[in-house]
Amino acid sequence: MPPICRISHEVGRHNIEPQCMENCMDLPTESYGLENIVLHHSFKKFAGRTVRIECKDRTHVGGTNGAGKTSILHLIPAFYGEEPDRIVSRAGGRDPFVEFYLKSLQSLIIFEYRRHTGLCCAVMYRHQSGKLCYRFVEGGLEDTFFRPDIKEALGNGATNDVIFEALREAGVQMSPMIGTITDYRAIIQRNSKLIKRQPAEARRLRALANDYGLGGPDTRMSHIDRLTHVVLNKNRLLSSFKSMICETMFDSIHINKRPTILHERDLVNDIRSIKEFEREEAAIRECLVKDAERKGIAEQAARTATQLRETVAEQKEIRKELLSQIDRLQTDLETEEVAFNDKDSELSRREVDLGNEIRSLNERLNRTFEQQDEYERKGLPELDQELDNLNEYRQQFQNAKDDHETLTGKVSALESDHIQKIDQINQAFQQAQNERTSRITTAERRLENEKHLYEHGLTTLESDQNKEVASYREERHNKRRELGEQEVRLETQLANPSFTPEEQRQIQEAEGLVAQREDDLHAAARQVTEATNKREQARHDRNTAQTRLEDAEGSVNRLDGEFQALQRQLTPERDSWLAKLREDDPRWGETLGKVINPDLLERSDLSPELIEAASETVMGWRLDYESVPVPPLAATEDQIRARLEEKDAQCQQAQRVYKEAETAAQKSNTIFQDRAREVEQIESRQTLHERQLENAKTALTSVRNAASQAQNERLTAIERELRAIKERLVAFDQETRNTAKHIEDRYAKLRMERKGQWATKEAELTEAIGKARELAAQATEEHEHRIKTLNEAHASRLKDEGVNPEEVRRAREKKDALEKKIQKIEQAQTEIHEYRSWRTREWAKVETWQAECAGYERQLEDVQRKRRGLKNDYEQTKKSFTGKISECKKRVAGIQQAIEEAETILLKFQDADSGTRELPGNLKALTDQLREAYRDLEKLREMVIKAVRKATSVLNKYENTQVYQAWRKLQEYRVSQLPNVGDRYGDDFELSQTESLRLLLEQDLPQLRAALITQFTNAAGELRDYFGGLQQLVREVKQASNQLQRAINTDQQIESISDIEVVLKPRIYEDDSWAPLKNFVESWENWQLSHRTDIPSDELVSDFHQVVNTLRSARIRDDMESMVDMRLQLRENERLVIIRNDNDFLNASSTGLTYLAIMAVFIGMTRYLAPDLSTRITWPIDELGTLSANNISRLASMLEKQNVTMISACPKLDHGLRKFFENKVSIKDGRVNIFGQHNAAQDTGNNKRFAQVARQRQETEDQTHAE
Repeated sequence: MPPICRISHEVGRHNIEPQCMENCMDLPTESYGLENIVLHHSFKKFAGRTVRIECKDRTHVGGTNGAGKTSILHLIPAFYGEEPDRIVSRAGGRDPFVEFYLKSLQSLIIFEYRRHTGLCCAVMYRHQSGKLCYRFVEGGLEDTFFRPDIKEALGNGATNDVIFEALREAGVQMSPMIGTITDYRAIIQRNSKLIKRQPAEARRLRALANDYGLGGPDTRMSHIDRLTHVVLNKNRLLSSFKSMICETMFDSIHINKRPTILHERDLVNDIRSIKEFEREEAAIRECLVKDAERKGIAEQAARTATQLRETVAEQKEIRKELLSQIDRLQTDLETEEVAFNDKDSELSRREVDLGNEIRSLNERLNRTFEQQDEYERKGLPELDQELDNLNEYRQQFQNAKDDHETLTGKVSALESDHIQKIDQINQAFQQAQNERTSRITTAERRLENEKHLYEHGLTTLESDQNKEVASYREERHNKRRELGEQEVRLETQLANPSFTPEEQRQIQEAEGLVAQREDDLHAAARQVTEATNKREQARHDRNTAQTRLEDAEGSVNRLDGEFQALQRQLTPERDSWLAKLREDDPRWGETLGKVINPDLLERSDLSPELIEAASETVMGWRLDYESVPVPPLAATEDQIRARLEEKDAQCQQAQRVYKEAETAAQKSNTIFQDRAREVEQIESRQTLHERQLENAKTALTSVRNAASQAQNERLTAIERELRAIKERLVAFDQETRNTAKHIEDRYAKLRMERKGQWATKEAELTEAIGKARELAAQATEEHEHRIKTLNEAHASRLKDEGVNPEEVRRAREKKDALEKKIQKIEQAQTEIHEYRSWRTREWAKVETWQAECAGYERQLEDVQRKRRGLKNDYEQTKKSFTGKISECKKRVAGIQQAIEEAETILLKFQDADSGTRELPGNLKALTDQLREAYRDLEKLREMVIKAVRKATSVLNKYENTQVYQAWRKLQEYRVSQLPNVGDRYGDDFELSQTESLRLLLEQDLPQLRAALITQFTNAAGELRDYFGGLQQLVREVKQASNQLQRAINTDQQIESISDIEVVLKPRIYEDDSWAPLKNFVESWENWQLSHRTDIPSDELVSDFHQVVNTLRSARIRDDMESMVDMRLQLRENERLVIIRNDNDFLNASSTGLTYLAIMAVFIGMTRYLAPDLSTRITWPIDELGTLSANNISRLASMLEKQNVTMISACPKLDHGLRKFFENKVSIKDGRVNIFGQHNAAQDTGNNKRFAQVARQRQETEDQTHAE
């Protein structure tokens, strides 16, 4: 056994350049990563052995070709989760990964790695079902698989399930079985994207990643498996790297295959032809709607006309009744006028009579007062009083005469005469004084009696005044109560306005009509809803049938394509390789057919030629074909014919299904059209009902407005009447007050007259009493003076016997004055007696006349009041009758005008009859409704005829089209239904053409339009999806390029090289199809947003035509790599070097420097995908010996700086390379030799250990195994 050597792991003892040591000093103190690989009973070279490869540090694996070096290097990507089928290519008949590395259930591949919690093992093993499985084991090799009991089990050939059960019984923690490589990759790389790909498994995978994932808790990496696999293939670095970029960075992009649009020219022509008709479709459909609306309005107008006729008849009856009412009112007014004239004439006569009586009495009173004034001017009232004292005046005169005679006579018997004279004078004086006293008493009694009569008269006047005023006020109160009741009634009517019964009836009728129209509209809305639901269900059924038809058509096309492909396969072109193979090598399907590229078989430009018929090799390779099935392309002619028969049967079945689907689609489309037409009709009726409801509401509003206006007019009249009543009340109250005041003034006047008369009479009586008293006092005074004078005279005569002259003069003057007075009284005695007679005869009647005059005046005022009241009552009655007559005449005029307007519009609908009995309605509303219906009908009629003519002219321009032919058939059918062929040129025939247009639109055009829209939409959808994938590719490529430029650190300080960049660019921009495709898709997407069910526009169709033509000649393929261009550019000695492919790399002026540049990119990519520097990444590098020692040194420095280690393999390890590897392993004949310093005791123990493990399969062979 050759000695086993081992190199120390201490950095200080490594023979590495100082630059590497400086870089190592920058690394984290802790480093996690792969440390050992153990192969137990693995591939053929190591069968029956357990070998261990240390790879914590840089490791070199040497050995001859075929020793197994590369197979060991391929396990590095497997550790990171690379797909097994990529690790072991099955080309050339090689076994798959499981069959190659894990031949039996005893086979194990164990990766010992360090994570932040310590050592763990990842195990790859073969499941009983033969598939590859994974499992994680907690702990290092020494604590798990190299435990004594486990080693013994391994040495005894235990299967993997026994080993795992033993570990489990030993208390070793391990994960459940990992059945997929994707789950394993998600756990080992802690790839959150892969962990989350299945939400149901995300928690479990996250827990396993936390327990067994590489690195620390924050470590995240992705695609390291692909990168390490790319590094392994030195000759295809760039192409493999590009493939990795495309597979890893663009794995979420789905690029549809380039669409192939069949029959594009016919599709474009069909769309362009149908577009011409589509421009008029809206107008035609509007024409159909208008025609349906016209028919609905005509139908409703017939009912309205019938109802209007009934209403006109009713209104004529109402007019007749109003005219009769006017005649009755006029007759009643004339009767009231006659009664008023009679009463007024009677009161007028009474007023004249009373006026005459009053004038007669006033004339008497005036004459009496004039006579009184004349008597007073003559002084007769004083003379009348003097006449009563005439005797007194005569006595005074006699006395005065006697006194004068006495004074002038001779004194005779002095004493006796004197005494006798005194006695006589006293006696006479006493007698006269008694009379004078009696007259005073009589005058005072008379004054008292007259005063009593005067006061009684005043009391009577006051009582009469009160009675007359009270009676007048009572009479006026009754009349005022009537006016007050009218005022209250008017105020109540004003405060509580209401409509008349006729107005209420009209409003109720209008409201009933509105309610009926609302019910009709609701019923129509329900019908619309039901019809719409049926239409939508029919639409759904039609769409479903259409989808089934499309699916059936797709199946037919697919099966037809498969059938055509089988036919082409059965009868290939004469010069194709397939034809040559069948002709020259009948058994080619069992050999070459299993590995050949199918795309090459139908090519006729390969010039195939059979060189060696019996050869079993493929391009120099001998393959084991037994395990490869014969592909369909290599089927025999009999097999192809059988498949053709089967495919033909499938095609026939698909055709039957297609026919059934087509029939069902046509039936569902017909049902949908019927439902759509039904919806249009019901919607038209609904529109009509809405119009009717609107008209009814308008009529209701009109009736209400008319009623409100009439009510307002009545309220205005009531307000006027109320104001008049209030004014009458004010005037009435004022008149009452004035009349009461007039009565009071009249009685006051009487009282003043009575007081004046009493004052005169009282003055006369008082004067008479005063004069009587004055006469009595004067007589007493004179008597006393006379007695005194007589006594003095007697004394004087007695004394002197003489007479005093002054006394004589006074006596004479007195005698003369009395004589004159008596003469005046006696001369006026006749007039006084006449005056006294006048006062007795005439003046005594003054009070009676005044009372009679006051009575007459009172009666006159009463008559005048009655006459004024009668006149007011008549005026009010006349005003009431006149108002009623005016209102009736106004209503008659309104009804007459409405009847004339109704009869005028009814002339337009003489033949319109609903055939049903209609109830009368509102005349004006019905007239307006019918008038509006007539205007609408005329307008719609003109619109429909105009639209029909325009549509006909458009159809006539395309005589050779199917649409025109269908139109001709419909038109000919309409003409055949006419009783007179000449009627085809009339308006009615043109109106009937709307049904032909409807049939044309609903039966012929929809199918063609729907088919074209669907076909174009599908084609445009394919182009859009294809463009969307290309756009995503462009975005992803740009983003990936930017990420690579930002994230990959290429500043590696490589001598003579700088500005290393990886540039990614999409190739789609270089293709001629890109611009037309982009323009079309953008136009299509904008169009489709609002025109999903419309025929595409002309511009869109032109763009579609252009893009289809350019795609036919497009140079790009469907795979990702053909759509992405990657280049590596750098500056070498300030010279720009661009490397686009592997050939550029191999032909570079300095392959070593270029390789370093690529490695710099890979290092940067490594740390981009695994940014945690504490996690060590292991690279497998094959054939490192082709590089110079200087470049290897630089590579080692770059890797060390980024904590990337490598495991390299080459046949020989020369002296210049040894210094770069801590571990140096040599493989020969299934044995592993490790070179380096090692103590003998450990060597011996390891040799014994591995010898025991391998004893079961090969006891004669020795196994050396060392750490």
